[in-house]
Amino acid sequence: YIALSYVWGGIKMLQTTLSNLKQLKRPGSLIREAGKLPQAILDAMDIAEALNERFLWVDSLCIIQDDAISKHSQISSMNIVYGQAALTLIAMDGENANS
Repeated sequence: YIALSYVWGGIKMLQTTLSNLKQLKRPGSLIREAGKLPQAILDAMDIAEALNERFLWVDSLCIIQDDAISKHSQISSMNIVYGQAALTLIAMDGENANS
């Protein structure tokens, strides 16, 4: 899988929550919700597709944002997520995820 590291920057964007988790697990759900995704994630999706990589790990989508216990556990394991990724994309230049 490819992992994405980027700056959220306080913009409103699609995030996985307990209320939309089931919906976002459905195949093609992110394509239908593309208008709610910031440019950094859309670019990473394009790169993953170009590299024939099936999986892209993005914190706002792979961590349930309103489940404090799960979120804490996942954040504590982010070094493993990035360390085991085949490739980590880093969006270094920008004030937010749309930069």
